[in-house]
Amino acid sequence: MLQVSKGNPKPGAPPLVLPKSKSIANRLLILNLLYDCPLPLDLGEARDTQILMRALQQVQNTGIVNIEDAGTAMRFLTAALSVRPGQYRLLGTARMHERPMAPLLLALKSLGADIHCEVREGFAPFSIRGKLLKASSIAVDAHLSSQFISALLMVAPALQCSQITMNGPVVSRPYIALTAQLMQNMGWPIAITEQTLHIGERQSTSAPSIEVEPDWSGIAYWYSLVALSPEPIKISCKNFKAQSLQADAVCERIFFQLGVLTEYTSEGLCLINKPTSTVFLEWNCRDCPDLVPALICCCAALGISAKLKGVSHLAYKESNRLEALKRELGRRGFQLRLDEDLLFLPASNPVPIHSVISSYQDHRLIMCFIPWIVRGWTFDVPDPETVHKSYPSYWDHLKQLGFDVLLLKK
Repeated sequence: MLQVSKGNPKPGAPPLVLPKSKSIANRLLILNLLYDCPLPLDLGEARDTQILMRALQQVQNTGIVNIEDAGTAMRFLTAALSVRPGQYRLLGTARMHERPMAPLLLALKSLGADIHCEVREGFAPFSIRGKLLKASSIAVDAHLSSQFISALLMVAPALQCSQITMNGPVVSRPYIALTAQLMQNMGWPIAITEQTLHIGERQSTSAPSIEVEPDWSGIAYWYSLVALSPEPIKISCKNFKAQSLQADAVCERIFFQLGVLTEYTSEGLCLINKPTSTVFLEWNCRDCPDLVPALICCCAALGISAKLKGVSHLAYKESNRLEALKRELGRRGFQLRLDEDLLFLPASNPVPIHSVISSYQDHRLIMCFIPWIVRGWTFDVPDPETVHKSYPSYWDHLKQLGFDVLLLKK
């Protein structure tokens, strides 16, 4: 267990080197499996990426593939193994087996994929008999997860598929654009319209080396800490660039409203707090759902009201993030309201207390509360290793900046 409190922040702390984007790294791993596309030397330290790397070794060895709690790996490998000849079994944690997969399964089975749901239809674990498939077009329900679309887009060249139709409202659209951009860099012409993806024949197999960017989802918690600091503060992070492929780079624009300036340098960026008159934040998070915990918790600690739209699919993440946020904010005196696709947080006068963070085995539900320490809150964290899913160095970085992170005896 860790105990976390404000300590004595260091104004001259060296720049942070954040983990690399698991969204980019995991896509590159799947493209390498399917088409032998080149991989960068450094894919990053995120546990989800390490899990997928181990899973790909299991694909080659036993065919029994355990992706633990890595949802991206489950979605991407389900599609990839369906078109790769062989016998496979794909499984994960109990929570992973509760996360719905039906839209992807229906799309793959319509093409002739041989996938058997071992316990419950539409959910892992799966038995897969991979085989060569062909289809000129694919249709898929797009309202639940963009990862279904990305999974199909990456296998489309193997299917000789030239069009993917996305039925219904499309969530997290920038993640689909990220997949398309990576594939375009590797030679596939891809055109994106409102509801379709058009895939051309590969123009070149000599793909350039692609560097995996640092993770914008992870830097959101430093934006939150800077926004909450009542004292002048500056946090530097290496290797971030103004033009990013990642959806969560939008946090620069959102946190500007909450009092954070982003200054780009030759090394990366600096986050600096500034006065702000914002008393209400409204944002449609359909394209950036991973920012919701950081945003709503930052607004809560600031005492301002917030309305975040486009959040319904957060119920299907590592935890049911909507219910978890409502419960955990409620324990600390905030009245978060859920209304289908909307979160509403009334303004309040938060009173700092000492409390235990219940993580629900969800990395983002730990890191979204920790920035409150600059407002006088202190926390016990019973399962600090949960953050390793995306940010293994998080606690070290807190200490590097001068905050108190104490290991308590169990």
